[in-house]
Amino acid sequence: MAITYPRPMPELTGMAGRLTLERVDYLSPERTGVIGGVTAGWPLWMMRLSFNNMAFRDDDELTAWLDSLRGSQKRFFGYDQTRPEPRFHANGRPYTKTTATWSQSIDSEGTCNLTLGGLLRGQVFSPRDYVGFEWGDNRRALVRSLERGVVSVGGTVTIAVEPAVHAVVPPTATVQLYRPSCLMRILTDDTELMDQGLAFVGAGSRIAAVQDIIA
Repeated sequence: MAITYPRPMPELTGMAGRLTLERVDYLSPERTGVIGGVTAGWPLWMMRLSFNNMAFRDDDELTAWLDSLRGSQKRFFGYDQTRPEPRFHANGRPYTKTTATWSQSIDSEGTCNLTLGGLLRGQVFSPRDYVGFEWGDNRRALVRSLERGVVSVGGTVTIAVEPAVHAVVPPTATVQLYRPSCLMRILTDDTELMDQGLAFVGAGSRIAAVQDIIA
């Protein structure tokens, strides 16, 4: 089977980690003593994964996957494996996984309020649920819910999210709520695989990656 890019993530046992939103922020004190804050550039998702003891088969798969990415040269679809779908629906409760109806607005505090439509009535969004956007040739973007929201009778919901939906995301993008992902590249300096032992690979292997935003 031919290897295609961006690559999907391997599904291995013993994986633990999370996505964090990394910002480059600066304090900006005024003469009055008031301290403001400014962000340089766009906040990016950072992935950090660690691995417990692995069987040789899993270690082989992980090694081959990393080899295929050629360090930081190739992209993959990164997602938070601890939250592949909305928390309330992780036990099998039905929900609408994709929709093409969405819009965003920014309030006076700079908070992005994301409105989604075409959803199942009563569908629930929880804090830390992810909303993905997909468009074009494997383009991806990702935001995360800040609050709880319940879909109305009319199939709509509005929730505050971080970060705001990036300007590269076109209005025709499709919303993805199952394994919502973003494009990422491996950070080779923070990625390391442990040596193989006699019967297994000891804990300590880790992977780090950063979001790659492309239009």
